[in-house]
Amino acid sequence: MLFSGRPLEVLSTRGEWNQVKVSDSGKAGWVLSRFLATYLPWEAQAKKLQEDLVSLNAKLNRLQKEFSDESQQRQGLAAELRQKTKELETLSKQYSELKKGAEGYVGLKTILEANENNLKAAQSELREVAAENEALRSLQRNGCF
Repeated sequence: MLFSGRPLEVLSTRGEWNQVKVSDSGKAGWVLSRFLATYLPWEAQAKKLQEDLVSLNAKLNRLQKEFSDESQQRQGLAAELRQKTKELETLSKQYSELKKGAEGYVGLKTILEANENNLKAAQSELREVAAENEALRSLQRNGCF
């Protein structure tokens, strides 16, 4: 006797009859074509769907873990970005202050260079005057005046 859902192999066909062989026992016989189905029996479909469900649940768990890991990494990167932004703001303020101070420095440096040039000129003139003064003293000592 043949039960519903047993896998069969069709060996030949004559009209509405099919010669079949039972896959697991190897017994052969004839069956009307209308009693054969070309789809998986519901038990096999249910088993396949359960296997698919297990596989999909494993994939879902893996994806949820990856999502969680990525979320944690994103939060870490966001915190690092906030920290780096604060550091950049601090450095920008310090740069602005240094730039303002440098403007005063450049002005002072220009004044210093001008004063150094004036000092050199005054020292040169002082040497000339001192030499002239020494010459006049020498003449005065010699009695030319």
